[in-house]
Amino acid sequence: GRVEGLFPKVPSKVREEWFEEHVKKWLEQNPDRRILLLLDEADRFLEADGSGKDPFHISGLLRGLMEKTNRRFKVVFSGLHNVQRSTKVANNPIAQYGIPLCVGPLLEGGENRQAQKLIEEPMSRQGVFFESEELVWRMLGQTNYYPNLIQIYCKKLLDGVRTKRRKDKTGGIPYVVDSAAVDAAYDKVEED
Repeated sequence: GRVEGLFPKVPSKVREEWFEEHVKKWLEQNPDRRILLLLDEADRFLEADGSGKDPFHISGLLRGLMEKTNRRFKVVFSGLHNVQRSTKVANNPIAQYGIPLCVGPLLEGGENRQAQKLIEEPMSRQGVFFESEELVWRMLGQTNYYPNLIQIYCKKLLDGVRTKRRKDKTGGIPYVVDSAAVDAAYDKVEED
């Protein structure tokens, strides 16, 4: 869910203490509250944070805030090689965040079934089903089983379904995806 009222009015020049103060205050208002800060494509951020006169200053502050809030505030760095490399740098505080997890294609140890579910389950919750299982396998082959590509593909497919539902003015639930719809979504992925 959204973090309502966490930062009521952000000043033009934010001090580190201001950020920490507001996060802690918001968490203290309710013992069930949690904040999960997801930083995608964090490679450049970590590279910049690791260089300069005070290496890994921001990463250290975020780690400190995690500790001060008993991990009710958590940070997840996502990216390519610099994220994993950063966990091996001795003076980098993210080396102590936890064990790094490298996510690649979903192929081993039954992960292919998880990849299939990554397509079918979210789509079915939107009332979208596939004419045949072959269409799902086609999508998996075209994405090489990479989770982020699967999500992008599904987003394009769902955009196409929503456009068709508006055009038909029927709502179209359940909506059955055919080969043409999968091809159109793939073409949209290729365009981007």
